[in-house]
Amino acid sequence: MTHSEFRSVGLIRKGGPDLDGYVAFLRADKVVVREIEGAIPEADLRDLSVLLLDGAPMTPEVLARETAALAATGIPVLVLFRLVAGTAYRVQREALLSAGAADVIQQGAPAEDFVTRVRALCLINEAPRILVVDDDESIARWVAEELTGAGMRVVAVHNLAAAYAAFGAGPLDALIVDRQLPDGDGLSFVARLRAERISTPALIYTAMTDIADRVDGLERAGANDYLCKPAHADELCARVKVLLRPRLTEDQLIFGPLALSRRDRVIRWRAERVEMRPRETDVLIYLAERSGLWIPQQMLYLDIWEKIFMEIGSNPVAATKHRLVVNLRKFVQARGESLPDFIASGGNTYAFLPEPLLQLSHDGNVSG
Repeated sequence: MTHSEFRSVGLIRKGGPDLDGYVAFLRADKVVVREIEGAIPEADLRDLSVLLLDGAPMTPEVLARETAALAATGIPVLVLFRLVAGTAYRVQREALLSAGAADVIQQGAPAEDFVTRVRALCLINEAPRILVVDDDESIARWVAEELTGAGMRVVAVHNLAAAYAAFGAGPLDALIVDRQLPDGDGLSFVARLRAERISTPALIYTAMTDIADRVDGLERAGANDYLCKPAHADELCARVKVLLRPRLTEDQLIFGPLALSRRDRVIRWRAERVEMRPRETDVLIYLAERSGLWIPQQMLYLDIWEKIFMEIGSNPVAATKHRLVVNLRKFVQARGESLPDFIASGGNTYAFLPEPLLQLSHDGNVSG
């Protein structure tokens, strides 16, 4: 699923046609928009990625109550609000976030900001991406069908070379790896990832059933679980769901050697802390949380600096991005490594690109 292949957005319209321009942009981006009136049936929630609340006509108190009620559904809520005269943007934003909004946008904001915020929230409900590595195509197909039926996205490959290529193509949420592959033991794939400090959960699924084989998989290679063939579909799905549990609560964003702690606001390179200014840390984590999306400059300024307009002649976003990259590059180079370009910019937009970091090997060189 690409960033533009969303399921659907539920629109709760409380005002007039103010949202029509935004909705037209969503539909042009292949997003299904469903207008919702009255109570939302539970069945209708299953296919929604985001709830969009048009709160522009509401008072702040009513809007906070409406937001809290929608947030209780478990669907990320994007709130459109009108800035009250004499009230700071930061105050209204924080109040709505405290009420349960996943994100907010001010009435009249550019359409690209709106679409980007919807895209980022859709990623929250994006199905987990699983890599299956098995040279038996019939088994790989069976595993893929069972996991797909359980709501997961599956990439299936049949040798280690293809597994490395698939992993380098983007972040994965879990791995299911056979042992006896045409170009080596699947344990070497998991062990290499662990040597690179990549902690993607891995399940070894193999016909090698000896206790020594299990110990090798769990202790030597660093796999999280070991399942012997043949397994029942229910057990396979249950074990994979257990692997995915940390995905729901994990504080860490890990991209190869770069680890970001959202709770503690700490940046680490190969487990060593990198000292950064708070604003640099905030920008890096903000972009990483929206990995792969192009984020408009004004959106960063709103959410991090909490101001509506930048002063004429100033560009704190670009300056902060430049400093954080320079500081991280100095840190990495002092340890004998090279930092690849992983934050792209152009036309007053920025994007965190994980692939160059994911391709770094344990010694700091790009893996082949």
